[in-house]
Amino acid sequence: MDQNLDPAAITLTKTLCAHLAAAQFSDLSAAAQREARRGVLDWVGCALAGSAHKTIDTLLAVLQETGGRPQATVLGRGLKLGLLDAPLANGQMGHVLDFDDTHMGGVVLHASSPILAALFSLAERSPVTGADLMLAYAVGFEAGIRSGLTAPGHHKGGWHLTGTLGAIAAAVAGGKLIGLDPQKLTYAMGIAATQAAGMQQNRGTMCKSRCWRSAVSTAPRRSSRAGGDSAACTATPRRPNA
Repeated sequence: MDQNLDPAAITLTKTLCAHLAAAQFSDLSAAAQREARRGVLDWVGCALAGSAHKTIDTLLAVLQETGGRPQATVLGRGLKLGLLDAPLANGQMGHVLDFDDTHMGGVVLHASSPILAALFSLAERSPVTGADLMLAYAVGFEAGIRSGLTAPGHHKGGWHLTGTLGAIAAAVAGGKLIGLDPQKLTYAMGIAATQAAGMQQNRGTMCKSRCWRSAVSTAPRRSSRAGGDSAACTATPRRPNA
C-alpha cells in the first residue's frame, strides 16, 4: 500500500500537508498579509480587464449551454454559472491578458489565477471570512511553489506550470478553505496532481489561458470530495528504510 494512504506513515507530501492544514492566519507575517491583499486586488483587476476579451465570449457560450445550475459569480459579466464552471471563466479572465502576477523565484508560476478563481467559487457556496480566504490563498501558493521546487526540470520539459502546478495549488487552497484535515488534504493534492495538465506549445492560442481547466474548474470538487483516497502524485522521496 502506498505510504500516503497509511495514516501512520510519514512522507514529504503528508508532512507538507500537515503543516498547511495546521496553518493559522496569525502565522502569516505582516508582509505576507500585505502581499496576499495585494495579490487578490491585482488578480481581480486583471480578471475584470480580461472579462471583455473575445476569448471569454467563446468560453461563456459553451459554459452557459452545458453548465450546471447557477451558483457562482462570473466577474464583470453580471451572471452566474455552476460551481465548477464559474472558476474556469474567472480563471481564464484573470490570465487571458497575461498581466496576472508571476512568481519568479525558481518556479515560474501564475499562481493567483487558478487559486483565486477556485476560492471565489467555494466562498459563494459557503461564506467565509476575509482572513480565511487570505490564509487559503497563501497556503495554496505555498503548495504550488514547493511542488514546483521538487521538479526543477518541469518547465524546461515543455509543461505549462500554471496548468500543472496550478492544479495542485488550487486544490490545496480549496481544501484549506473548507477545513480538510492533513490526510484528506494529502488526498486532494494527489488527486490534483494526477489530473494536472498544460503544454507550453499552446502559447499564443486561446488554450494558453485555458490550460488549467483541470486546475481551476475541478478544484472545488477535489477539495470537497477528498474523502476518496489517492496516493500523492507529487514528488515524494522516501527514507531509505521506509
